[in-house]
Amino acid sequence: MRIFRGAGFTLLALTLLVGCDSEQPTHSGTQNASLDFASYTKGLLVDVWDRMRDTNGNGLPDAGDTILGIECGETYPPPLGPGGSVLRFPALWAFAAQVKVIHAGQVTAVQLLPASAAGYTNYPEWQDDTTNYPANPPIPDQPPNFDPSFVYGNPRRMINTSSDVMKCHTSVLPPAATLGGHPLPFTFTLEPGDTVVVTAGRDPSHPIDPTWPQFPAAFDAVLAIDGVIVTPLGTTTSEAPAGSISFSYQVR
Repeated sequence: MRIFRGAGFTLLALTLLVGCDSEQPTHSGTQNASLDFASYTKGLLVDVWDRMRDTNGNGLPDAGDTILGIECGETYPPPLGPGGSVLRFPALWAFAAQVKVIHAGQVTAVQLLPASAAGYTNYPEWQDDTTNYPANPPIPDQPPNFDPSFVYGNPRRMINTSSDVMKCHTSVLPPAATLGGHPLPFTFTLEPGDTVVVTAGRDPSHPIDPTWPQFPAAFDAVLAIDGVIVTPLGTTTSEAPAGSISFSYQVR
């Protein structure tokens, strides 16, 4: 199941919320659990150009010119949804996490992830937004930091969570949808009476684009058992820039 809905990080001390919903159905035997994360920001629109080598020396961007990188310019408020509603955009925003299981009849929790996952080494579900948004005011022909040794082409206005805008801040994008070296959704098994405990926090200060914490949206987690999304005890979403979530779920 996929959903589109924080090194040196110290997870908050949390009281384990061990319990179950009175309406939760009773299962027998091994159950398959699936855990997924997604992160969002309200975003900004950014003017973007391809920075190119002027192959034929005519001072104009041509089809044969070599693209050397991405150049970003002015920023603008994000686009709005129907009726002026605020949209949120999937963001490749690092987070820290721990996933533990307390097996039935036991008191000691077993960590399912490597220690490295407790740092900001995980990245949530994300889809690149390649939309060229309407430009009002129009996009200038050249970026504000224009360098006459290059030519600039393909002007466009894009959301700042897109790969093109992120390449203005980093040369290599991190992999999306990873948790402790595992792909997302993260899958594991539970037996009746087991309790899974999840804590996670979004990086407050080192996202790819430093503008993201100014426009936070949600940091979400979804837990499913045997393909059915369940409602854990605790918090599965946060709208703070350094959003932290913690929850537990006991299977029957």
